[in-house]
Amino acid sequence: MAERTTVTVFKVGASAETAASWVAYLDDATLNRVRNEIDAKTLASPQAVLMSNEVADIPIGGPLTNASDALLGPIFAAPDTAKYVEIGPLGSTALDPKYTTSYAYLKDYKIMLPANGIAKWTGTFRVVGGMTRGTYS
Repeated sequence: MAERTTVTVFKVGASAETAASWVAYLDDATLNRVRNEIDAKTLASPQAVLMSNEVADIPIGGPLTNASDALLGPIFAAPDTAKYVEIGPLGSTALDPKYTTSYAYLKDYKIMLPANGIAKWTGTFRVVGGMTRGTYS
């Protein structure tokens, strides 16, 4: 059975010590962790497949406000600046899962302006080198 949560942790910063919560600016966030297969067949092992290093994308989005644009605009304007990202999908109580990286880059930032609705934004952090899975203590 899936667990429902209203205590999700989503922090971004220059480091773990400076990371601030972005939960107030988000409608949704997704952690997509992927490994690519590398075909490594040989005569001795015709089914051999190796797995590459992990690549992860973190699509995020929410309503556009001055505060959310003040966070995202400068990050997108500095494309070579890695960010620390911390995700606690079930909260931050002891033993809850915690995913972190110090190498996330904002690869896109899209602002949507509907004719009759609320302005929204979406963005995607690209994680280089994978995520570390741990738990809160």
